Amino acid sequence: MQKQASPSELLSTQVAKKSLPQLSCQLFIGGRDIDTGIYGYSPDTSKFLTDYEKTMEALIRAKSGEPMENYRDYIRGSFCIGSSEHNHLAMEAAYKASRIFRHFPLRGRRAMMDKVRHLLHVYRDQMIDIMVSEGHARELAEWEYGGMCEAYAHDTLDYYHHCISKKISDTKDGASYVIRRADGVVAVSLPSNAPCSNSVIAGFALLAGNALVIKPPIKTPLSTLFLWKEIFHKAAQAYGAPDGLINLIVGDSKLFLDEWMQSKYINDIFFFGPSDLGLEIGKKAYACGKKPILELSGNDMMMIWKDADLKMSAQALKDGFLGSTQICMLPKKALIHEDIYDSFLEAFTKEVMTLKPGLPNEKGVYLSPVGKIKEFYEFLEDAISKGATLHCGSKQINYLGAEDKRGCFIQPTILLIDTLEKALTMRCVLEENFFPMLPLIKISSQSDDKDQEIFDQMIALFDNNDFGLRASVWASSEEYVTRFMDYAHNSGLLMINARHARFSKYLGTHGGVKKSGGPFGEMNYVWEKTSHAHGIYIGTKQN
Repeated sequence: MQKQASPSELLSTQVAKKSLPQLSCQLFIGGRDIDTGIYGYSPDTSKFLTDYEKTMEALIRAKSGEPMENYRDYIRGSFCIGSSEHNHLAMEAAYKASRIFRHFPLRGRRAMMDKVRHLLHVYRDQMIDIMVSEGHARELAEWEYGGMCEAYAHDTLDYYHHCISKKISDTKDGASYVIRRADGVVAVSLPSNAPCSNSVIAGFALLAGNALVIKPPIKTPLSTLFLWKEIFHKAAQAYGAPDGLINLIVGDSKLFLDEWMQSKYINDIFFFGPSDLGLEIGKKAYACGKKPILELSGNDMMMIWKDADLKMSAQALKDGFLGSTQICMLPKKALIHEDIYDSFLEAFTKEVMTLKPGLPNEKGVYLSPVGKIKEFYEFLEDAISKGATLHCGSKQINYLGAEDKRGCFIQPTILLIDTLEKALTMRCVLEENFFPMLPLIKISSQSDDKDQEIFDQMIALFDNNDFGLRASVWASSEEYVTRFMDYAHNSGLLMINARHARFSKYLGTHGGVKKSGGPFGEMNYVWEKTSHAHGIYIGTKQN
């Protein structure tokens, strides 16, 4: 039986066989690239859509070690796949770095974040190109990248810096301070739909003084690996951070998660994924003495009052079709005052008719290939059988827009639901639509105090949502803006008269309640979630 290499031996192993494509990403552990000799390959999505057979041939031949002569036309990049030994090595390296980095001055950690912001702008075009090659429509990739940059805005970092270390009182007898202390090592498991843009918020764990072990998804790891090696690691290097502060591994998600749970080196587990799996992982992490930080499914609602700006609210709801609705923090349904329902439908339909499928790198393409086509038709059948009306869309199409039973796209689909009672029976209202389907729910009343009853119905439906990621409201009157502020609590973020999918200074970009974030869910400040409050009192004289 062959002797298994130890973690220290793995660090020095040089593998003769080289990975093939132009973008080659190794693991990154302890400040060093690790070539494991086992490779995965990422196809170019545009080639996958236009020439499926050749793309599959290129992938198969690359894995066999006999690449096609023109494989670069079909394969965007390669990446190393790690094992349990690499995972343990990454955890140990992060632990050693965390013991040093927790004493790194806050001003130095803040300077690192400024450098991250600078490098995000430097690498903008390259990063977007990699995300597009992984299947993100260019419009979607540009929106994601804008959010990544906004998260690191100078004013936002100033606010975070202030919150991490505060003097809260200063009297003749003494001074009181509250300081956020790093938990230690944060292990991060990312989703396959948008790993790169989601991962950027884990950088705020560094601001708090933690070290990281980051696991991109094996299906789409390239953009995340590039982001953390070319931007975050370079920023850390520029300010003398220790090797092992950032570790990147790709491999078996379940195995790595189980090992994180049992490891003495891991303090927090930051998990992105579906609610059912995420809540189970949260319970297990808590039982193992780890702090779970959960970014889970969304079922976002937009509420449109009778005096809403039709054009702007319709444009904001159109964002729900970005990436074919396969992003958690997008609006997934609208609750509409009956007085404006028909006018809004007309304005929204015009917006939706401009949307088209296409290759990810084509300008103006909103839609992405749909991963859950079977589930889309299950939800559609359920809704229609319970009284919804199909207004437009629903056809399975190819990237050219032609109806095609083998197509990877679905036409943007609008469902009309004329009563709240019907809506409360439908899966497309009660569950997350992770495909291009938007129900428009008419909220009506026969009461003498019609507006009050309609408001109450909207808030009741919103409050009873099992999820709570984002929400948005469109209303012109100051009275109803204030009322929605006072009553619409069931979300991590509430946007009023603003794009549902926008990013705002000072506010976290992620986080939610209920099934979107678990029992400790809220708008996420990751520097806060991955640290703990430490109170300090310094007396000036003896009592």
